[in-house]
Amino acid sequence: LVGDAADPEALRRLGERVSREYGRLDFLICNACPPILPLRLEPNAARRILEYINLAVSLTLAPLSEFLELLNRSGGCAVIISSAVVEHPVREWPHYIAAKQAVEMLARVASLQYPRVRTLIVRPQKLLTTMTNTPMGRLGAASPGLLANRIAARLEDPLEPGKTEILG
Repeated sequence: LVGDAADPEALRRLGERVSREYGRLDFLICNACPPILPLRLEPNAARRILEYINLAVSLTLAPLSEFLELLNRSGGCAVIISSAVVEHPVREWPHYIAAKQAVEMLARVASLQYPRVRTLIVRPQKLLTTMTNTPMGRLGAASPGLLANRIAARLEDPLEPGKTEILG
């Protein structure tokens, strides 16, 4: 389905469809994030930083809010794609790092509020995506397919309910 991950109405319709057609939800993978442009913590960038954080967080908060109850009923797993920059900050990305930290904390609290939900936070290094597909950006970038395989391999064994695990 095509839709806006931050649109509560579209997510509500999707949740109803999943419930009706499948009766359960086993995995929710939240990976959306706006493109990253360099910003500094200074007065003329404050509004852009706040707008970025709000949009980036809403792209995970809205799906989590809609689907946590379904995940809880089935003992499903929320997979949150974060970034290694939460541990190794990049000077030009205060907005991106703040958003990823906020999303990680929302996921951790989700496991506390929905005790059957299993949560996996994934902190990949640089991935080869459209944002990094430049001659310099490709240096040291990993294949998203390899990361997807690592996530799938980890999810073959159930995570502990009500807990959050970090996959670095």
